[in-house]
Amino acid sequence: MSPEQARGEELDQQTDLFSFGAVLYEMATGRRAFPGQTAAIVHDAILNRAPEPPSRVNARVPVELERIILRALQKIRSARYSNATQIRLELKRLQRDLDSVTTSAAGGSERWIRSLVARRRVVFAGAGLVLLLLIIVAGLLGPNKSAPLDSIAILPFAHDAAYPDGEYLSDGITESIINSLSQLPKLRVTARSLVFRYKAKDADPRKAGTELGVRAVLTGRVAQRGNNLLVQAELVDVNSGSQLWGQQYNRELADIFAVQENIASEISGKLQSTLTGEDLKRVTKRFTQNSEAYQLYLRGRYNWNKGTIEGFKKAIDYFQQATNKDSNYALAYAGLADSNLSLGSYWVEAIAEAKTVALKALQIDDSLAEAHIALGNIKLLLDWDWAGAEKEFNRAIQLAPNSALAYNQYGMYLAAMGRLPEAIATVQRALILDPLSPIINADLGWYLLYAGKKEEAAEQFKKTLEIDENYVSAHWGLGVAEQQRGVYPEAIAELRKAFSLSEDSPVLLGHLGYTYGLSRDAPNARKALDDLGKLSRRQYVSSVSIALIHAGLGENDKALEALKRAYDEHDFPLVLLKVAPWFDRLRGDTRFRDLLVRMSLS
Repeated sequence: MSPEQARGEELDQQTDLFSFGAVLYEMATGRRAFPGQTAAIVHDAILNRAPEPPSRVNARVPVELERIILRALQKIRSARYSNATQIRLELKRLQRDLDSVTTSAAGGSERWIRSLVARRRVVFAGAGLVLLLLIIVAGLLGPNKSAPLDSIAILPFAHDAAYPDGEYLSDGITESIINSLSQLPKLRVTARSLVFRYKAKDADPRKAGTELGVRAVLTGRVAQRGNNLLVQAELVDVNSGSQLWGQQYNRELADIFAVQENIASEISGKLQSTLTGEDLKRVTKRFTQNSEAYQLYLRGRYNWNKGTIEGFKKAIDYFQQATNKDSNYALAYAGLADSNLSLGSYWVEAIAEAKTVALKALQIDDSLAEAHIALGNIKLLLDWDWAGAEKEFNRAIQLAPNSALAYNQYGMYLAAMGRLPEAIATVQRALILDPLSPIINADLGWYLLYAGKKEEAAEQFKKTLEIDENYVSAHWGLGVAEQQRGVYPEAIAELRKAFSLSEDSPVLLGHLGYTYGLSRDAPNARKALDDLGKLSRRQYVSSVSIALIHAGLGENDKALEALKRAYDEHDFPLVLLKVAPWFDRLRGDTRFRDLLVRMSLS
C-alpha cells in the first residue's frame, strides 16, 4: 500500500509503481519493505519511515538495483518513477551492465577470473533477478504499438514554486526545445503561443494533445538547487496515454545544454523518417558554450516575451550581459537587435542601436534566421533599401520555413510597398503557424487597416486584446481604426491607453494629438504638440509625430515641412507613407507626391 492510499487520497499509476517497488524489495531481500506486527505499525512505516537499504539485508543486491527499488518506494509521488517504462529502461541498462561485467571477465586476466569466481554468486544472482524483473515489467507494459511520431506539443515545463526566480529557466528550456525541434522538416511542432496557454495549469497531457491536434506531448519539470539542475521530462502518446520516453536528469547547471540536446535527440529518434546528419546537427546546435551567457540569454528572452516596454528594456540589458560573457554569441546579438527593433516602434532612437548588433550576429553565424529577419527590418526601416530588405526576409524564410515571425515581418515589408493583398496573405500564413501570437494578430489588424478595411481591422485588434489585454500595438491599432471610423471618443480612449502602456511614447503622443485635431479638440492637440517640442530638447522626437498633429489641425503646410525634415532625418515612420491612413489629408499635395517619388514608393 502506498502512502497516498494509506491516507485515502486519489490513486494513479505512480501508486501502482510504489506497490511494485515493495514487491521488488521483497524479491531482492526476502523481507517486506515495511514490516510490522500490526496494521497500525505497518501504516506508520509506510507513511513515515524509509525502508532499510536492500544491500544491508542482502549483500548480493547490486547497488544500481537498490537505487531503482528505493526510488520506486519514495513517499512523494513526484520523486518516484512516473511510469513502468522508466523502470524497464533502467533495469535493461542494469542488465546490460551486469552482462558486460561477466563478458569482460571471461576475456580478462587470470586474477580477474579468480575475482569473478569469488563474486560469481553476486553477479549472477543480480543478473538473474534483473532479468526476472524485466519480464514482470514487460507484462505491466504490454506490447509497444506506438505509431511513428509526426507532430508534437511541448507543454511549458513546470518550475519549483519555492524558487519563483527560476521561471525564466523552465520557460527558456521549453522554448529552446520548441525551437530546436521546429528545425526538423517532417515534424509539426505546436507554436509557443498555443502551448503556453497551458502554463501553470497542471494540464492532462492527453487532453492537451487532443485539443492541440498532435500525436505526442512532452511535459517536464525544472528545479534549481544552487548549482544543480533537476529536470524531469516525459513524452506521452496522446492516443493511448502510454509513455513513449521519459528521463530524469540531475546535473550541474553548466550541463543545461546537454540536457536540452538529449531531450531533443530522444524525440528526434522517434520520427517516422530517417534524419540526416544535417538535421541532427541543427537540432543539437549550440550557439554558446558558456552556461552563464546562456542563462542570461534565457532571462532576456523571458522578458522579451512579455511584450511590454519594460520587458524590452530588461531584455536588452540581459542580452547585452550575455554578449559580454561571450562575444561570439550570435543568438544573443540577434536578441539585442530584435529587442531594440521592438522598442523602436515606440521610441524611434532605439532602432539605430539594432543595426550594429544584427550585422555582428550575421558575421558570426550567417545561417541564423533571426538575424536575417532583424537585418531585413533594418534595411526596411533605417536604410530604405527595399530590394535588400526583401532579400533578407526571403533568406530568413528559406532558413526557417516554419518561422511565423519571418512570414509576419515579410508581411510588413509587403504592406509598406503597397502590396497589401500579398501582405495579408503572408501574415495569415504566419497565423497558421502561430495563431495566438499577439504580435502577428495585431499586425494583421494593421495590414487590414492599410488596405482600407477599417471595420475588419477593428475586429482584429479586439481579437488581439482577448489574447493579451495589455498589448500596446493592439490598443494603438484599435484607436486608429476607431479614428478612421470617426468614433473619436473611443479612439482617444484607446490611444490614451496605448500611450500609458508605452510609457509615454512620443510616437503614440503624435497619434493622440492627430486624433485630438480631427475631433476639433484644438487645445489638447496644441498641448500634445507643445509636449513634443519640450521633449525634443532632451531626446530625439520623430518629425512624423509633429507632422501628424499639424495635419490633424488642418495645418498642411506645416505638416509637409515636418515631413520634409523627417525625410532628411531618415525617420522610419515614413516607410508607411504610401499606405498609412494618417497621411490621407496630405495625399493631394504635389509636395507629398514628390516625397513618394524621392523615396521610390511611387
